[in-house]
Amino acid sequence: MDQDTITKLTRRGIREFKPKDISDDEIEVMTLQGVNILGMQIKQNDPSYYNKRASVSSNTHVFSKPSDCDTILRIWDMKTTALTVSGAADNGSGLIRITTSAAHGLSDGAIIFVHGVGGTTEANGTWQIDYDSTTMATTVFDLVGSTFTNTFVSSGYAFQDVDYADRIDKKQLRDADLSSPNRWYPRSDEIVIDDDTFTNDIIIDYVKTPSAITDVPAVYHLGLVAFNVIMLIRIPEQTDPKYADMTASYQTNLNIFERMKTEIDKTFRVSTEPNEISEGMNLDDYL
Repeated sequence: MDQDTITKLTRRGIREFKPKDISDDEIEVMTLQGVNILGMQIKQNDPSYYNKRASVSSNTHVFSKPSDCDTILRIWDMKTTALTVSGAADNGSGLIRITTSAAHGLSDGAIIFVHGVGGTTEANGTWQIDYDSTTMATTVFDLVGSTFTNTFVSSGYAFQDVDYADRIDKKQLRDADLSSPNRWYPRSDEIVIDDDTFTNDIIIDYVKTPSAITDVPAVYHLGLVAFNVIMLIRIPEQTDPKYADMTASYQTNLNIFERMKTEIDKTFRVSTEPNEISEGMNLDDYL
């Protein structure tokens, strides 16, 4: 579901089909709270589910963490810079054809990682490329096994996931002396390489914060609607003719939300790894 669909279903549940007491913005904010709660439920069962990889660029040795970064797992020296994806389109046969802002220098069959592409989000991920240097421009390649579906909106990045990248280990701030290109330290929301002459991009393996509807599998999106209804419905006094209907809607959606959490517990592998999610997390914590 997208936000528009969730908003319409939420309005049906709270029996307010047009904005009156509850605005669309309030529903959107509550949806993201639901994403966080269901996301934490998923993460509790499978701590690796939200592991993510991205390349980060900078003109200096100071890099901004990805906006959805919760915990940094590892940082790698890319030994080069990431390619800027400036376009994505149908190659004429249904595959996604990627256009880069400069000659990519990749060989046919190379394995690449694409991320951050807007619109054609189906291009994001790990792919083998098809590139014929005799017939194709030096700034394009096709993603093998892909299907072009959505119109390109905004640029992203692509890099070859090479096996010679060097790990950059964390260093304590008190030990920083700008002399170690294979060390980094945190500074607010920044990643600082302990060498002011560092010129490469870096690759970050990190745990992302569930912060978008797409961070929750579509099969559980009904749980987002149910959460919205539970949190936003206005139950009138018992003497009000609408009391029975509103109470029934609240209870129905409460049951749906609890069922979604149960399905998450059944579907995702339970892990013995430590986590910070309370074992007693329940809806009462948010009412």
